[in-house]
Formats: sequence, structure tokens, C-alpha cells
Amino acid sequence: MEDLVVFIIIVICILFGVGLYILARETKKTRVSVRRDSATIAGIHVDVFRIEGAGTIKLKNAPPFSSAFLEVAIFEKGKNGNRLPVMTDWEKFLDDCDFPGSFYYLEDLGVPGKESTFVDGKSCLLLLPLLALTFSRKGKLDIFFDIKIKEKRIGSSDCEIIYANTSQLSIDNDELGYLDFKELSTQLFVASVRLGTMLSFSDGSADKREADVIQNFIRDRAATNVALKGQLTAAVRETFSLNRDLFQKEIKKICDPLRNLPQARRISILDILFSIVKADGVIKAEEGVLLEKIVDALDLDQEEYTKRRDRILPVSMWENATAENFDALLGLSDDMTLEEKLSHLNSEYRKWNSRKNNQSAEVRVQAIAMIRRISERRAQLKK
Repeated sequence: MEDLVVFIIIVICILFGVGLYILARETKKTRVSVRRDSATIAGIHVDVFRIEGAGTIKLKNAPPFSSAFLEVAIFEKGKNGNRLPVMTDWEKFLDDCDFPGSFYYLEDLGVPGKESTFVDGKSCLLLLPLLALTFSRKGKLDIFFDIKIKEKRIGSSDCEIIYANTSQLSIDNDELGYLDFKELSTQLFVASVRLGTMLSFSDGSADKREADVIQNFIRDRAATNVALKGQLTAAVRETFSLNRDLFQKEIKKICDPLRNLPQARRISILDILFSIVKADGVIKAEEGVLLEKIVDALDLDQEEYTKRRDRILPVSMWENATAENFDALLGLSDDMTLEEKLSHLNSEYRKWNSRKNNQSAEVRVQAIAMIRRISERRAQLKK
């Protein structure tokens, strides 16, 4: 009986020892993982992906005849299961071989010996700021990290993979992605054509010079894109078929989806709109009213809009406009009190008065015309 107990104890000890040995070997295996974290980089607190290594790197050939490299590629999966690249404009993370602008990282791990254990059994191999990355879409995304450790022999272009793993993280992306911007850019072009067509037809007839501006816009934006050219041409036809009484309602429908775009992109629509309204040399009252409606619907910065308008659309072009339309031109609105309107006109008068002696003859002429208009409007309000 005692011999049996001794035998059982010996077996248990052997099994325990084997277990420790296996555990020890397992802990030395290479493992690389990814987690979301925050860190301070260059004095700025940012969200990061932290790529960490644990265990041991084993090279088949001892340094300096070979070295170990960390390779990281990041991608998303599209609706059809296809790979979508994660983009970056940081030079150290750019990949020119796979997809222009897509993320790729390669670094020599500096392994000092044939077998090297990561510092303290666990070390940070890469801190990747999220602000360095552009994802495909806004919203919840599954991000995949293709991580490899490769051994490269000196004098050889071939690499041997000694570790490979794909890690997955889910994130909520608050920023618009590159596919969002691509779709919105197409919407922006279509909106530019539709709004421009409304402007050209706002008085009931389309001037050939205005129509030429729209056709040139389509040609320039869709020179090599047959599908986009078809969309833009269809947008012109669709807008011409609308009743003019529906223009203001249609403007809101066109502009609402674009309000997510950065201000700089939205305000770029003004380029074609200004070109259209000045194409025939006269800015009609209907065009001025519709232009202000578009600016409001796009939620454009009023000050930036006014600067561009004053620079590109000289007041002499507004000669045939109504007095009410000049209120919009001068920056007056119906919700202002009389005192607010007079104060604003005084401010505008000082601005234009300071431009009377500008080096540009065009600016001087515009300044004199604006001063005259402001003086007339002040006199009307004071009656």
C-alpha cells in the first residue's frame, strides 16, 4: 500500500514537472497582440493602437548574418468581404507598392542574438496614433492587423516568416471616411451642376453663356469618367424639367446631405455659381435671391461668402437688381432692427471707404459704387 502511495506521488511530481516544462516553453513562444490605448506623443495626448510582443524570437541564422523585421499591414473588410485599405498620409507608414496611400509598416527589431526574449517578456513594438489613419467609413468598423515577424538574411532579398497573426479590433470612427468623401464629392459635383442650372434658369430663360459655363464644368470634372459625365448631364436635364416654383424646395433637398462636408468643400460650389451669374454681365434680381438661398441652405460662412462675392461679383453687375435684393448684397436681413441695420451699414461704409484708394482700379470702382449704394440705403432707412 505504501509503495502504491509512493508511486502515485512520484507520478504526480513527474506530471507536474512536465506541465511546468510545457508551460515554460509556451511562455517563450512569440506572441504579438494589438489593443486600443492612449499615449503621450511629442507632448500631445492621443488615442493609439498599441502593438505589443511577448515571448521569444528565434532566428535560424545568428546575427549579423540575419535580422528580424516587424511587418504590419492594416485593413478593413467591405460588405462583400473584400479588403479595404486603411489610408495614411504619414510618410513613415506609406505603402507605394500595394495601394497608393495605404498603411504599411516595416521595422528592424534589432534582435541581438539568435534567440532573443522581448524585454521583460512583453514590449511595445509600435505605438500607432489613430490620427495618422483614415478609415473607409464613419461609424462602427472592424479593423484587421496583419502582423508578421520575418527573418531576412544579409545579402538576400528573400524573407522567411517566423511569426504571423491577424488581430481584430472594433472601433467607432467619428470622422468621415475616404469612401464617404468620394461619394460626397460626386454629390458635390452633381449639386454644383443642379444649383448652377437653377441659377441660369431662375429668370425663366437660360443664357447661352451661362449654359456654356455648366458644360465646361461637366467637361473638366468628368473628362475621363464616363459614368460621372452621365450623372452630371442627367442632373442638368432633370433640373430643367422642374417648375421654377419648386426651386427653393429643391435647393434644401440638394444641400442637406452636403452639410456634413467641411466648409472648404462646400464653399467650393461658389466657383461655378459665381461664374454662371456673371457670365452674361448682369446679375438679375432672381439670381441674387436664389444665390442667397443656396448660401443659407449650405450653411456657408457668411463672412467668407461676402468676401468672395465682393471680390468676384462687382457691384456694377447688380445695377438691374431690385432694392430688396441689395439688402442681401449689403448684408442686411429681415430679422434686424432699424438700429442694427444702420449700425451694419455704417460698418460696411467704413470698409468700402477704406478701399477707395486701392492700387487696383477694379477695386476702386467697386468701392465707389458700394459707397453710393450704402449711402442711398441709409437715407431710405432714416426716412
